[in-house]
Amino acid sequence: MPQPNDCHVLAMETKNLDILPVKRHKASKKSGGAVDRISNLPDAILHLILSFLQTIDAVKTSVLSKRWRYLWTSLGYLEFDHCYFWSRHIKFWYQREFSEKFTNFVTCVLSFRDGSDIKRFRLSSFNFCNKWVDKWIDVVISHNVRELDLSLCPEGAFLLPHSIGSSKYLTALKLNLFNHVLEIPKTMVFNKLTSLHLVSLRFSNDGLARLLFLGCPVLEILVLQRCVYDNIKVLDIYATKLKTLTIENLELDDAGDDGLRQTVLKVFAPNLLSFRYMGPVARDYILQDPLCIINVYIHLVNGFEKGSLKGLGYLMCKFIGGFYNAEVMKLSMIFLELLCSVLNGPTSDWKDDWQPEDEAVTCLSYHLKTVEISNFEGQDNGLEFVKFVLENGLVLERITITWSMNLKKPIEIILKAMTIMTFPRASSTVAIIFLEPEPLGNSFI
Repeated sequence: MPQPNDCHVLAMETKNLDILPVKRHKASKKSGGAVDRISNLPDAILHLILSFLQTIDAVKTSVLSKRWRYLWTSLGYLEFDHCYFWSRHIKFWYQREFSEKFTNFVTCVLSFRDGSDIKRFRLSSFNFCNKWVDKWIDVVISHNVRELDLSLCPEGAFLLPHSIGSSKYLTALKLNLFNHVLEIPKTMVFNKLTSLHLVSLRFSNDGLARLLFLGCPVLEILVLQRCVYDNIKVLDIYATKLKTLTIENLELDDAGDDGLRQTVLKVFAPNLLSFRYMGPVARDYILQDPLCIINVYIHLVNGFEKGSLKGLGYLMCKFIGGFYNAEVMKLSMIFLELLCSVLNGPTSDWKDDWQPEDEAVTCLSYHLKTVEISNFEGQDNGLEFVKFVLENGLVLERITITWSMNLKKPIEIILKAMTIMTFPRASSTVAIIFLEPEPLGNSFI
């Protein structure tokens, strides 16, 4: 069990100072009768000030005066990150010393906490804290934590602690496992969880994903970021209350991360309002009842053979065809390339002229208000697409075009912009906005 002085030595770097909770004192006065106005503020304001600090820095404020000495025991926001933990007492190559001091500090802060609730708890640590993580989570769950943010590098698969599922107050969970496998008890249900953010998590089988999402009956926000889908034939997302879904696999690496290339994305979320997909083309897309979706963001990364363009184009047509009520649609040029490969006919290529069908799609004519195109090079097909949107977008309010980094000469951009400005427009109020080139992907994150 850590002693109070362990916290003192580690956080304040001052010897022999007891930081046990003490009685509250009246606001102190400086010499000469000047009032210490900051110390005279209510606890709620002081806690708000401390919430902007790392917990290790917040604990250091206990040396300021008796008024500040107890405040760290009731912080509503606790953040323990090894990246901010170095001091002159700790050398990088002394891993055992670092482990002991970091572990003792976290345990100390939690052990001497008063009975107040914890609003948010964030922990980022190396694998040397594995045996302590479950105990720490149990403590913060007992303090009715609302938001839990864990970045962990376990030695093997990480079994989600039972206490998380039993919480009656946890509403937001963010979990980063650095490409390790997550395991969850079969009976675990997150009755209050409305936001789930999974980062670099490895799904080992179809049943894990299905079990996880079915166990979140009131989930409204779901983010799957840089996750790895080993041998997952179908990523089945069943969430009837879901409003925002984001799937991002832009940064592929050597850990087997190829996005959903070999996986079918199946989504049943009848209340979904916002859909964001960034990464390689999935094996297939099955979006059931997507009638409520009004915001669509699709950024595809390259990684397919030119000979497969037509097949992928049909897949994109089916994918986008269900967004009947979209008001904002943001598409990458690779997506448009695949779409055009079908609309152009069997001999289509990106540089061929695109001849769209006469009948405009329903969402474009009556619902689409905003269009954003990134990495725009102004090739013939791209210009034809913009022209098609302007001619058929009856309620279109704004179209934003971000130029490609490949356009080196300003005169190229000026000439292509002037061409676009001459296109006829179905909407008399539509604004055409041109933005300077930016690195590919930045505008989609």
